Amino acid sequence: MASWTVTGDIMAEAKKSRRLGRKPLAVGFLSTVAVAALGAVAPAVAQSLELKHGTFLPPRHPSTLMMRKSAEMLDLMTEGRVKVKVFDSSTLAKSTDQLDAVQRGVMDLGRYIFTYSSLRQRPFYMVGSIPFLYRDGAGFIRAWTSEPTLMEMANQYAPKYGYDNVILFDVSYSGFARVALRNKEARTPADLKGLKIRGTGTYIAIVESYGGSAVTIDTPEVYGALERGLIDGAIGLNTNWINFKWAEPATYLIDYNLAPVGATLTLRKTTWAKLSDRDKGLFRYYAKYMAAELTNQYLQEDVSGNNVLASQLKIYTPTPEEKKLWDAPRGKVVDEWIKVVGEADGRKAVAIIEKYNK
Repeated sequence: MASWTVTGDIMAEAKKSRRLGRKPLAVGFLSTVAVAALGAVAPAVAQSLELKHGTFLPPRHPSTLMMRKSAEMLDLMTEGRVKVKVFDSSTLAKSTDQLDAVQRGVMDLGRYIFTYSSLRQRPFYMVGSIPFLYRDGAGFIRAWTSEPTLMEMANQYAPKYGYDNVILFDVSYSGFARVALRNKEARTPADLKGLKIRGTGTYIAIVESYGGSAVTIDTPEVYGALERGLIDGAIGLNTNWINFKWAEPATYLIDYNLAPVGATLTLRKTTWAKLSDRDKGLFRYYAKYMAAELTNQYLQEDVSGNNVLASQLKIYTPTPEEKKLWDAPRGKVVDEWIKVVGEADGRKAVAIIEKYNK
């Protein structure tokens, strides 16, 4: 299984540097990329700046724990000048409101999940979870990390969508979405016709292309909706089925990857302006480190999660011919996305994704 890393055990080295009173910027500690980002800027006058990092995830979710670990790392690297406080469980904003909350100043930091984009709302950001284009986790990661184009385009679109006070940093991989149903075994898309399926943002195109009815429900509320029969099924990641326990009220899972879920760390521009050049370099490193660690976390869950779900759900793997049926909407979905986004940017983004997902 592939693994994406930024550096070695920087937490241990950072703690050791602070304990010994050393500057935590030795080349042996940070990667050369991070050091280059810092340049030869002289240290600024020490002052503490606390950033609010909001997430909709619960406190013990592996990703929440990683956010707190990364926050501790940034505190150590900046010698207390920049602190990050993580607010979990949608304390500051719901999952669908993360980007707006950063723009309005409700929080300084958030993770925008690309699946909350749609043809009607922030359409270009569907690029981070557009259905049927990405092959697997490795293909998604390479498309976003091998060259800067997609990230640059995403930042160019922020002010176009009204987010002129937001900067998008490194993208992380969160897994591939699959559909599961409460009490009906589905083998082909025709089995979803007429069903009410939880699908937000990019998932709406998937549900509707199969003849289902997309129902928008916030992540923490899906369990109850499935349990009470308000919806017939849901599209979700392994972490949804396991950590949010969606698998308990569900019965059947179709083992077919519909779309990847990518997330980007977002920061308020006004907060960014408050950082010294030195701390901006360290923040960039913090963002890259967290993205790599979260990606590795979900890559591991792609494997371990499948083993867990095999004991909880009845899983059906489509035949090669059935997979063609599940993949049939690809051309229509992608062409419609390009039409909405615009020929130039749409085809440019698709070409990059296809380059790393052959």
